[in-house]
Amino acid sequence: MRLKLTMTTFTLLLLTACNYSDHKALPTAIIPATIGARIQPTQTAKVTLSPTLTSTPTPTFTATIAQTSAPTAPTIWTPVVSLDAEGVPIALVPAGSFEMGGVCYRDSCPLHEVSLDAFYIDIYEATNSVYARCVSAGICQPPSQTTLLTGEIYYGNPTYDNYPVNFVSWDDAKIYCEWRDARLPTEAEWEKAARGGLDGKKYPWGDNLSTCEKGVATGANKWDCNHYAPVEVGSYSPNGFGVYDMAGNMQEWVADWFDKDYYLQSPAHNPTGPATGQRRVLRSGPIAFSVEPCYVYARYEFPPYGYDIDIGIRCARTPDN
Repeated sequence: MRLKLTMTTFTLLLLTACNYSDHKALPTAIIPATIGARIQPTQTAKVTLSPTLTSTPTPTFTATIAQTSAPTAPTIWTPVVSLDAEGVPIALVPAGSFEMGGVCYRDSCPLHEVSLDAFYIDIYEATNSVYARCVSAGICQPPSQTTLLTGEIYYGNPTYDNYPVNFVSWDDAKIYCEWRDARLPTEAEWEKAARGGLDGKKYPWGDNLSTCEKGVATGANKWDCNHYAPVEVGSYSPNGFGVYDMAGNMQEWVADWFDKDYYLQSPAHNPTGPATGQRRVLRSGPIAFSVEPCYVYARYEFPPYGYDIDIGIRCARTPDN
């Protein structure tokens, strides 16, 4: 029997410290491209900041750097997205250093510099439809719960095929990523991908507060946007690396064990977290919270066997040499 641990208790405590908005939920956006259609491994696709994918003959994982016209302007990374063997879009995150952490909110200090090798990360949270293929293959277990809070069927309902899978444990997430010849991102990889090249900012888009409006740069699905329900992946704008929903919608499992003091001793290059622990790290602000937990540096801890309506999956992979 699987034990359900929800985040309701500490959610109520955190809500008092959160900023709320009066935005009303808007209709679910329709994604131009269906996510996760199976293709052959030799196919790739490149996109800019749009989920529309155009196939190219060979898997050339390259990226270009373009300078803005102003001499003092920062370097702009042009997102490059390819499809893996399961048809899942993955974005290349370039090698280099970034400032990890932030103010002392949820064990996110001290601020420290981390250097990472290049890696790929899913541009969308894992969807119900792709996860179902892993279940059909006899590899993954179905989610521990398949309905929304309203009682409506969620997982297995074609209406929600392009929505993020939820009610999955850390082991579920790990098995799913391995089925795709991928892995869970490290906590450092997740934060670098979430920042989208913006060091020193609170959110994937900068420092402005989030809005419920879909398609805008500051959009994010939090509890007051859709009444504690997920929205379709890609409903909001991507960040600088072309990655969607790094604030709100789902919390996402990462590979690391949780240690509140880990940043005091974290290696400067490719940190992978503590060797052991009792709870795993979750990242991203879930739909249970308002705007504050959408901080890109906010850290959460949860038992690896736990699951909830706003816990999902995003995979990473190491580039082939």
